[in-house]
Amino acid sequence: MKSEIEAGAGKALVSSCEKIKVLQVVSHLELGGAEGVALQLATGMRDAVDPIVFAVKRATRMTEVGRAMRQKLDSIGATQLEGSSISFKSGGCIIAALKLISAIKTYKPDIVHLHTEIPELTFAIALCINPNLRKIPLVRTVHNSRLWQSWESIGIWVAKKLTYATTIAVSESAADASQKLFKPSSVLRPRVILNSVLGSTNAKVAEEHRSPVRVLFAARFVHQKGADLLPKILLLASSLSKCDNVDVTIAGEGPLEENIRNGLSNIRTRWNFHIRGPIANLSEKLADFDCVLMPSRFEGLPLLHLEALIAGVPIITFRSPGVDEVMPETYPGISDVEDVTAIAISLSDCLDNIYLRTLAVNIYSVITRRRYASTRMCDEYYTMYRSCLERERY
Repeated sequence: MKSEIEAGAGKALVSSCEKIKVLQVVSHLELGGAEGVALQLATGMRDAVDPIVFAVKRATRMTEVGRAMRQKLDSIGATQLEGSSISFKSGGCIIAALKLISAIKTYKPDIVHLHTEIPELTFAIALCINPNLRKIPLVRTVHNSRLWQSWESIGIWVAKKLTYATTIAVSESAADASQKLFKPSSVLRPRVILNSVLGSTNAKVAEEHRSPVRVLFAARFVHQKGADLLPKILLLASSLSKCDNVDVTIAGEGPLEENIRNGLSNIRTRWNFHIRGPIANLSEKLADFDCVLMPSRFEGLPLLHLEALIAGVPIITFRSPGVDEVMPETYPGISDVEDVTAIAISLSDCLDNIYLRTLAVNIYSVITRRRYASTRMCDEYYTMYRSCLERERY
């Protein structure tokens, strides 16, 4: 007699009109590129896919971004589930794995789709507890160009547990990172499916004599995003720029928040600094800003960069892994990774010439919108889902 999990695994679809039930597993329903992609898949394929979203980490407080995500999922009738609020080191990973097993037994998804390392670790633990999970077609999307930092041995163990999964990468850099977990390589290189990017319908209209000029940093306050470099960059840029009336919004949350606040408190300038939580539906609000500062050290596929390109808002950034795949070679304001002086000069120059810079970057809007269209990403993932089920059938 088949187990509850086995009975619901990979059932053959009678026709292409029958909906697929996909369990999207994310780290949390909060700020994050992977979470945004899972949300887009759930909403963009709602006519062909019954979406279930499992967040490994249970929210202990509600943020603006988390609330907006939940409202969006509610609007399409998606099932929302959560794991544990206990830290992984204190056993939260075991509790989350058990809750994931329970969710699979209850909802019997046709496919399980994992996004990033925390969901992968949770599912690998769940596999150890219940090997029957292997009967369900598994998809994993690699969202970053550096994986399992400081936890490489765990990453290698997880990757070996999930070798049977269909693996997708969001960029060539992310595909490279996934392959490095296997020594020597024992799996096929992941297929690249570019994330879709939401953005305003029209590019920002350049305006002369802007006052104040508004600068935005929006990301998690972590090393990867270069959050620790913000005080140094802003100190130098404010001393170089001729533009005195500047409002800098630093939106996000994370372990480096206190470092940022302390660093900015020592800057003597007429620029104004505002630190706030993550901005919900940011792509719709980018045109409210005149320049985006994003000193990422590495990315998978940098969604904010692409959203700025679509919105026609100048972005000052590093040419880092992942970023180098999406930013045009001729784009102004790009510096080498860790070069604080160069990026500060680029920011200063942009602010002093914001009208001309906005005009210059508007040309990238249409081609970026076309390349990263939402319908293209959803079509490619849906085709891949059906292919996984057909393989399971035969």
